[in-house]
Amino acid sequence: MAGLRPVLGALRKAWGRSAAGIRSVTGNNMTYLGFTLLFMMAPSAMVFFSILMALVLFLPSSGDPLALIPAERFALWPLPERSRWLLRLVTPWLNPLAWLMVAGLIWKRVGFDLWAAVTAIFLLGFFASHLPGQKQRLGRPWFASVGPMGQIAKLHLRQIRASLDFWCALLLAVPSLGFRLAGRLDAAADLPLTLVILIILSTIGVTLFGMDGAGGLTRFALWPLAGWRVLFAKGVPFVGVAVACTLHLAPLAAFGGALLLLAVGHFRSLAYTGQQMRWRFRAGHGFAMAMLQMVSAILAASAVDRFSKWALLVCLAIYGALLWWCGRRLSQRMGWLES
Repeated sequence: MAGLRPVLGALRKAWGRSAAGIRSVTGNNMTYLGFTLLFMMAPSAMVFFSILMALVLFLPSSGDPLALIPAERFALWPLPERSRWLLRLVTPWLNPLAWLMVAGLIWKRVGFDLWAAVTAIFLLGFFASHLPGQKQRLGRPWFASVGPMGQIAKLHLRQIRASLDFWCALLLAVPSLGFRLAGRLDAAADLPLTLVILIILSTIGVTLFGMDGAGGLTRFALWPLAGWRVLFAKGVPFVGVAVACTLHLAPLAAFGGALLLLAVGHFRSLAYTGQQMRWRFRAGHGFAMAMLQMVSAILAASAVDRFSKWALLVCLAIYGALLWWCGRRLSQRMGWLES
């Protein structure tokens, strides 16, 4: 057991850093909006967003701490077989959620059905953490045939799917679709639910290059693409996801709101230098930009839904103008234009 103490200590520190990263929602638009509504005497909205994020965070927080060690490296450790089995039995208890599952089983006030459902989700996250990562392929023929812009769009769609913001939006979109199919969703809820889904996705719109790494712009500069084309290729998947999540609600309003989210977000995306991590909530921008982005999207979506569908033309015009202007700035950064 003495030989396992350094290993367990290192695992505990590594899992602590990983768990802190998973739980971090600093700079996310949902956090900003939740605290704003809290100070405006609407604590129920803060509770709603907190519960929504907690549900999404539960699955990645259920991972196995031993999965942090690559299998190849673990095989090289000079540990006897008995120590490896002992390590396998001990490491799950480094995750506090494992103790929470045991406490739920002992506590009489927690129903067995509820405990079994939560435990099943915990076990799903535990075993899923050992699955091999998806290979980064850029190449399905139907997408590759459209050239570099199609490749960028496919890459960004994969980055969106690896953000917890997307899964948080699905957690609201899928049940609302079920209620709509069952005829139990009032039409008056279409616009509010659409706005909430847009706000959940909005942080992705200001961190378009967050998962591309430090060399992302360098790689884009190797393709003969103007800056506006790169921004457009990254924006298409975002708008598509926003509309797809709200097809049963107010898709035209979502389309207009998503355009304004991108139009405002392009400014911050060009200035953003932080690195976003996979399977985390997007983060890393200021309160003022978040409020400007969300208010613009809410006004655009409301105008399209409540007043006239012609408001979409205004949204398209604003998006096109800012796409061109920000595209020139991006071209300058990539070296395609003189400053």
